[in-house]
Amino acid sequence: MLRYSSSRRLLLTVASPIEIKAVFAGLDVPDADVPPLWEKFDLDERVSVLHTGVGKTCAAAAVSKELFGSETYCAVLSIGVAGSYDPAIGLRSSVLGLNHFLLDEGTMLDREPGFISMEDAGWAKTSTEWRDSELHQHCRMIVDHEGDVATISTISGTDSLCDAYVRRANVKIETMESGSIAQVCAMRSVDYADLRVVSNFCGERKADNHDFPGAMKQVSHLVRSFIALLH
Repeated sequence: MLRYSSSRRLLLTVASPIEIKAVFAGLDVPDADVPPLWEKFDLDERVSVLHTGVGKTCAAAAVSKELFGSETYCAVLSIGVAGSYDPAIGLRSSVLGLNHFLLDEGTMLDREPGFISMEDAGWAKTSTEWRDSELHQHCRMIVDHEGDVATISTISGTDSLCDAYVRRANVKIETMESGSIAQVCAMRSVDYADLRVVSNFCGERKADNHDFPGAMKQVSHLVRSFIALLH
């Protein structure tokens, strides 16, 4: 059982309005209004939902704004959809993110290795290591898979870009926010976990390799399963 008091809350971070609506359905508040960007909806004394906006910059800024100078939150849980790099992690599967990589931040080269991350070049940190915690242990109980996460600004809508990302790290899924939120939480010493549902396979879109409506239904189910752990 996860326990949160009125002084130490759980912050659910969600990127887009359609994902927030799926989260609200899982929280049994389907008619609640989507909060404006960087604003939150307080479900009760234990849980708040933050509308971060899509992408690394918006997500990092929104979470930083909410956590800065505050001891309100004991943990942050990012939840939403993701693309899958791994054929074994299929559509509508749920995934617990482990290590996080900002996988498109670096220098492109016309020679081997072809790409050098800003971290390897010594300019900035672009990875956040997984830290086992009570939150992770509970998330493990409700997911189908675990794996490392690529966070990118350019979605891999082509097979060549998909292959390039996978060569940079042993990642299983692709998001646009997770790694930046992980960095903020690590800097603020706040527990963090990332739950994702696969909405598509990375690479070129084909008729049978994406299911966004089905993934949204699974997001609702995943949230409902997680909230049950709080009781």
